[in-house]
Amino acid sequence: MAIGNAIEAYNLPQGVITHLFRDIAAHRPGHLTKVGLGTFVDPRFGGGKINARTTEDLVELVTIGGEEALFYKASR
Repeated sequence: MAIGNAIEAYNLPQGVITHLFRDIAAHRPGHLTKVGLGTFVDPRFGGGKINARTTEDLVELVTIGGEEALFYKASR
């Protein structure tokens, strides 16, 4: 279904998803990490989106203290 554009689909690192669930439960805005920089989940390389139907950006590239990191948003 994801390949055929029938549904929205994201591919995020499993460890990040685990931490993101914890952050969602704690009512935090999301999870900040360097995991995924320079990979398919980096917004410069697709942001983890699987198909054209998937348009919402769940991953944001941020710079903190002069270093790049990825912010995985907790809510839509």
